[in-house]
Amino acid sequence: MVLNFNISETPLSLDIYPVQDIYYTGEVVSFISNQNDTYFLVNDEVVSSPYAFSKEGNITIKAVKEGYVSANLTIEVKRAVSINGCSPLQKNWKKGSNVICELTENSSWEVSNSGLTVAVGESNQVKFKINKVGFWQIKSNGRSLAIQNIEKKEWFGWFSFETIKKHWIIVVIILLTALTLGYYFFIYRNQGSSTENVGFEMSPKE
Repeated sequence: MVLNFNISETPLSLDIYPVQDIYYTGEVVSFISNQNDTYFLVNDEVVSSPYAFSKEGNITIKAVKEGYVSANLTIEVKRAVSINGCSPLQKNWKKGSNVICELTENSSWEVSNSGLTVAVGESNQVKFKINKVGFWQIKSNGRSLAIQNIEKKEWFGWFSFETIKKHWIIVVIILLTALTLGYYFFIYRNQGSSTENVGFEMSPKE
C-alpha cells in the first residue's frame, strides 16, 4: 500500500510502548503519536496499533499523516526464546524435584527462588533442583519463561476443597470403605450382644 501526502513543516511524534532496548518476536506493542488518525508503517507496510512483532532484525517504524512531517523510529527485534518442555511437567514440580527444561535455542538463562538467583547458565538446557518452597522462576535474556509457586504440604491439606475436588474418586473410596467397615463393626457388636443375652437367659437356675 502506497501513501502519498502533502508535507508541511508540522512534525509528528512517534513513541512505542512499552519502552525497551530490545524487543522480541511475539511481543505486543502500541504506537503513539501526537495526532489522531495517524498511519503507522512497519518496514513500509501499514499496520494497526497494538502490533505484534513477527520478524526479527532491525525494524523501521514510521508515523505519517497528510500535512505533517513523518516521524521514524528504528528498533531491534530478536527471536524470542521459549521452553519446549520440562521434566517433570511444571504442574508436577515439588520440593525435591530435579528439573530439566529444554529451550528453543542456546541462550543465557537464570533460575531464581523468591527473587534470589540459584542457578545461571548459557545453553539450550536449564537444570536445577527445587530444594525449598517459594516462587521458582526461569528467565532468559531478562524475560520470564516460567514461574511456579512451590508450597509446603501440610497433613490437613487433604481436607481442603481443592484437594477433594482433584482427588474426589479416592475420597469417595475412602468414605465408602469407612462406612462399610463401620456398618460391619456395628452388626458384629449387635450380634455379639444378642448371643450373650440369649446365653444368660437360658442358663439354669441354681
